[in-house]
Amino acid sequence: MVEYDFDKILMRFDSFLKECKRCKSEKDKDLLWTAFHFANKSFEGIKKNSSEYYIEHSIEVCKIVTNEIGLGMKSAVSALLHDVIDETDMQIEDIKQNFGIKTASILSGLAKIREVLDSQNIVQAEAFRKILLTLSDDLRVIFIKIADRLYHMRTINAYSKKRQLKTVTESLYVYVPLAQRLGLYNIKTELEDLCLKYKHPEIYNEIKGKIKGTKKGRSQFITNFSLPIISALGELNFDFNISDRTKSIYSIWTKMQKKKVSFEEVYDLFAIRIVFEPSSQEKETADCWKIYSSIAQLYPPKIDRIRDWITTPKPNGYEALHVTVLGPKSRWVEIQIRSKRMNELAEIGFAAHWKYKGITDKQSELDHWISEIKSKLSDTNESKLDFFDSFKLNIFSSEILVFTPKGEIINLPKDSTVLDFAFEIHSDIAFHCIGAKIGRSVVSINHKLSSGDIIEVLSSASQKPSKKWHHYVSTAKAKKALNKIFKSERTHNITEGKKMLQYLISKNNVLADSKVINNILKHYELSGKKELYFQIGDGKINKKDLTEILKEKATERLIKYWKFQFSDTNLIKDWKNNNSEIDIDELKLQSFVEIAQCCKPLPGDKIIGCEMKNGKIKIHKSDCKTLISISSMYCQKIVKAQWTPREIISQLKRIELHGSNEAGIANKVTSIISSSLEIDIKSIHFDTQKNKFYGLIDFFVANKEAPVTIVKKIKQIDGVLDVKLVHIMKNPLKDSLV
Repeated sequence: MVEYDFDKILMRFDSFLKECKRCKSEKDKDLLWTAFHFANKSFEGIKKNSSEYYIEHSIEVCKIVTNEIGLGMKSAVSALLHDVIDETDMQIEDIKQNFGIKTASILSGLAKIREVLDSQNIVQAEAFRKILLTLSDDLRVIFIKIADRLYHMRTINAYSKKRQLKTVTESLYVYVPLAQRLGLYNIKTELEDLCLKYKHPEIYNEIKGKIKGTKKGRSQFITNFSLPIISALGELNFDFNISDRTKSIYSIWTKMQKKKVSFEEVYDLFAIRIVFEPSSQEKETADCWKIYSSIAQLYPPKIDRIRDWITTPKPNGYEALHVTVLGPKSRWVEIQIRSKRMNELAEIGFAAHWKYKGITDKQSELDHWISEIKSKLSDTNESKLDFFDSFKLNIFSSEILVFTPKGEIINLPKDSTVLDFAFEIHSDIAFHCIGAKIGRSVVSINHKLSSGDIIEVLSSASQKPSKKWHHYVSTAKAKKALNKIFKSERTHNITEGKKMLQYLISKNNVLADSKVINNILKHYELSGKKELYFQIGDGKINKKDLTEILKEKATERLIKYWKFQFSDTNLIKDWKNNNSEIDIDELKLQSFVEIAQCCKPLPGDKIIGCEMKNGKIKIHKSDCKTLISISSMYCQKIVKAQWTPREIISQLKRIELHGSNEAGIANKVTSIISSSLEIDIKSIHFDTQKNKFYGLIDFFVANKEAPVTIVKKIKQIDGVLDVKLVHIMKNPLKDSLV
């Protein structure tokens, strides 16, 4: 049990201030002291876990934000206060009054992200959408949340196994790719290694042990390799530092999995890094190439492994010159050449991009990426799942650089095709694309591109998109454009197919219900009504064939129905011969009794029976106008009839209702119908649009008063604005085509 020791915590915070890289003035330190005391007073000694208090956690997150990411005072203050809103009685308004609107806005964004992660499974697309909405407002929110997650991972031992697994999963799915895209290389690497450590501890420890075991031989090789370079660059009067970087445990494991090789077969376990101070800012690029030239005279370079990230930086802002040379013992060695500015950009990513933004007039690729996110988030037509897929497609892909005939650089994921390139230019060009010209060669639309290709798209007015194009594209932009055009075409076919089915039903006077539709779906082996409509509209289901199937299924249903209700029994004949008064309950709708369709009497209505010329007795309401007009022509005899107290005969009724879309309102409605009354629900349909709902409920009722009682009870539900009984269309099948 860790006791709360304020003096010890005070010393911990004071030590942080002394080493704080962003605390440039006494004013900055005073601001942080104010934030510290505010947070400490708010937490009042609350523990975060078994090993530390909330205020200790806040100090460590603030350290990461300032010293490892390099953010300024507003971010540092926000980091100290980042748990105050969620874990104490403090409100956003309190933060606004004490620390300003911007800090309050950052804390509000952090609270939103926490709400998403606590309430949902992180792999759900809506969670990503909400997190990235915050990212597009203020990147500092995401930086602080990444710092918070890094410290959680560093202290993950304090949590249960279940919590550890959730934290690792969230880190791999969200924070690692975000850190990568924001250029936080060191944090991304540490998160990956920690995730591997707690997800696959045996693998982690095995690779860590092998790295340690080979360290002595590796160090000797690096020393021998580096000495000639140090001497050569010294003669050129460069102010530089040379070091080695061992590949991370996670990246070694990933390479072993991808290449299906052992640890001993991973040749690039390390890289040499040269960081220099340029003679002037204008000569920064020239100095990089000057260093490369000097190294190339010592060790032969592998030309196809030169990576110029200076002329065209990576999307996360990364700049460097990477070369691979043949070192001693015929061993390939990667060298990374960076200026101090480039190195800071590489270490802390976009946080350093703010610092250096004035140096270049170019909009960074990261600015472009954030603009793309904002555009996607504003697209209400894109489904959550599609958005999640496109996010993954663009954030995890390695990239290639290709060119338009005019020399414009286009960034595309690895394995992109001519068709992907065409969609990147414009969807109208892509829809008519028939291939491309690369150099002197004409290639097909599914030809995979390579870095450096100069591509001229070839098109034809007669060309139209095909569904097989889905197999030819890999970029999110291309997939989205294809999905949009095929979705529009599908919607049109569904609408036309539905109209055609309704026409055939009406034309052939088919008496059918939803069971007939189910029989048709089974006949064609289809999953649902929309697929049936689509195949009719698309011409895949022949109209003549459908007509025959429709008649067949409807006739079978109709015959079964009438045979069941009106089969002859001796009981009815005996009743007819011996009784002039008929008890409807005991007859139970057997062969000699029918309910008249003109007035459709229900239990409780006053009724009489009309004995028809065919011997059947048809039950009418006593005041039925149709009965009065036809009795002299069709009725041989008028007989008395009465209902018994039990509810036996059921009629199909419909309730229509609408109101405001409040949580649980559908359950309340159906609960009233099913539990309060002895009735059978046939079907329920609820549709929501924005904050309103519209509902149709069909049910069988056996009592005259039952529908009125249902309506009264539903009217009492909060949120229901209107409810009424409505007439059901004569043809149930048409009515089911919703």
